[in-house]
Amino acid sequence: MNAPHPAITVLFAFGLLVMWLLPLTAWLLLQGQRDRNAQIWFTGTGVYGVTATLFTLQYTLPTWLAFGVGTTLVVVFYVLMHEALRRELSDEPTPWVPMMALVLGFGACYVYLDHLGQRLTSGFMLSAFTFAALALLNLRQCLRVQKHHHSRACWILAMAFGLALTINVLRGYSVLSTGEGVQLLAFTPLSNFLLISNFLGVIFYSFGYWGFVLEKAQAEKVRQALNAKQATLRQAAAEATAEELKALIHQRDQMLMMNSRFSAVSSLAIFNTAIIHELSQPLQAIQLCLEGLQLKHANASVQERETSIQSALSLNGKLGHTITALRQLVTAQQPVHQPLPVASLLQDVLPIVRAQCEKHGVVFVDSLDHIQGWVRVDRVLLERVLLNMVANGLDAIRSQTSPL
Repeated sequence: MNAPHPAITVLFAFGLLVMWLLPLTAWLLLQGQRDRNAQIWFTGTGVYGVTATLFTLQYTLPTWLAFGVGTTLVVVFYVLMHEALRRELSDEPTPWVPMMALVLGFGACYVYLDHLGQRLTSGFMLSAFTFAALALLNLRQCLRVQKHHHSRACWILAMAFGLALTINVLRGYSVLSTGEGVQLLAFTPLSNFLLISNFLGVIFYSFGYWGFVLEKAQAEKVRQALNAKQATLRQAAAEATAEELKALIHQRDQMLMMNSRFSAVSSLAIFNTAIIHELSQPLQAIQLCLEGLQLKHANASVQERETSIQSALSLNGKLGHTITALRQLVTAQQPVHQPLPVASLLQDVLPIVRAQCEKHGVVFVDSLDHIQGWVRVDRVLLERVLLNMVANGLDAIRSQTSPL
């Protein structure tokens, strides 16, 4: 190091240890949790460590390298930290061009002032107020990040930049009041305060950011756990809703079947006269056949008795067929779709419909006999539909105040 005094050599060694070891320790502790923002942040701390190394070797390096490049790297340090914090709040692309322009512009001005021999006056003034402005921007960014993430570690980062702001304001004030900057190794109360504040700032920004990353990772784990729990709850709610809908659909189907049955019963109630007629007619005919057989019992031939019996059996079959059709109309059952000829559809209920229409003076005409082909339907449901339609039509006709 070629320092003029052993104490300064010890101080340089301690300073390098602090500048490099603390950020490196924080970096290693964040293994597995370092995102792109953390990489930019710790790159900035590494740049500051290079600055400290150049400052330590000031007695062996050219002035432009030890102070010109070293001081310019401090600007890079502030800019990288600001970018790392900005990315916590925005996904916009990094403004690399303005950042590089700021760094190169500052470096050119500082090297030019050093070339003019004004490093301890105008150079100090330029660096002090530039660093103060950048520290203020980073302090403001820390407060914004703290408000967004609710991180207590951001307050430690804010303290680090607050110390940096204080140090550089005091350096600038010293230049304005005394005409030259404060030498960090002057061992005056002000220089000692600035040196200690510099070390504290390294501690604050190293472990403050380490704590911030840990808090952010913990918050992310909590958020993922909440999302997983919410997803589970949503799935359970969806399954419960599906079960409820399934039950409602089952109840709806039952109600539809009941409604169909009630509709059939209601329609049959409207056609009660026609139904009685369709049932009583074969019964009367059967009774006449039986009475005829009784009267002819002695003198009737076998052929005559056979004819009467066959007629009674035919009427009994018609009666049974009609009763079966009526039972099907009022019984709840699953639809049975089967291919049927169009001409034979609705034959079971057409007599009832015709009789009821005749009762109300309405002419009912069907043309099924003239239609060829087959259809796949449920005969009973189709008969119910016909009964409902005819019943509604008859109700509409009865409600007319004037004849059609």
